[in-house]
Amino acid sequence: MVEVYASWCGHCKDFVPKYNEIGQKLFDNSPRYFVAKIDGSKYPEIRKRYEVSGFPHFIFFKRGKAFEYSGDRNVRSIVEFIKKNGPETVQKLDCGMLIEQKRRQN
Repeated sequence: MVEVYASWCGHCKDFVPKYNEIGQKLFDNSPRYFVAKIDGSKYPEIRKRYEVSGFPHFIFFKRGKAFEYSGDRNVRSIVEFIKKNGPETVQKLDCGMLIEQKRRQN
C-alpha cells in the first residue's frame, strides 16, 4: 500500500500517526507486509499516472497492478484489507518502478 500525500495537507498530517501504526502492525505480522508513502506534491508524474485527485490517496499494488483503496481510513480497516489482499511475497518498489508499472498498464 502506498499513501500519496502532500506535506501541506492537513488530513495527511493528521493521518501520520495512524499510518505509522499501520506500518508497525504489518511489519510485526507474519508474513510481513510493508507500507510506503510518497509526497505527491513533489512528484506530479505520480499524481498523473495514478489519477490522484486529492490527498491522502491510497494505492494498493498486487501482482504488478495498481488499485485505488477507497475503504475506511482507519487502522483496523486498512490493516485487514492489506492482510486479506496482500501478496504472499513483497517486492520493493521505488518511484521509477511505480511510473513504469503505470506505463505498462496503459
